[in-house]
Amino acid sequence: MTPSQGLARNLQLVIKGRAHAQEQLLQEILVHFAGTLAPYVEATAPGISTVEFTDTKNLAANVTGVIAQLAASEIIAQAGIAPTPDASFLAAHLAAPVLEVDDSTAFLAALPIEVLAID
Repeated sequence: MTPSQGLARNLQLVIKGRAHAQEQLLQEILVHFAGTLAPYVEATAPGISTVEFTDTKNLAANVTGVIAQLAASEIIAQAGIAPTPDASFLAAHLAAPVLEVDDSTAFLAALPIEVLAID
């Protein structure tokens, strides 16, 4: 939808431009905090980091702690913990703020097909 179409539907619509420098800085902060969880971190996409955990002891508590640290910096974050990166990605979209999935098959089977279209 174009800005003019949005304004035609809602006159209180606020249109904000992107700040690429701030987005880059937020990505660096995200990768930094993800790196405190495990040595293997990938900047998967803007606003998304994938962490390969080598130690699963207290995993949910550690991830929750990092999300709390990000929240203290006024950065809203969610995390999905699952056996595969794709299942983790989908779990993160449904998390509030952390969702741990033990059985990917059961988790994915319960999702509506529309969820698989998440960009």
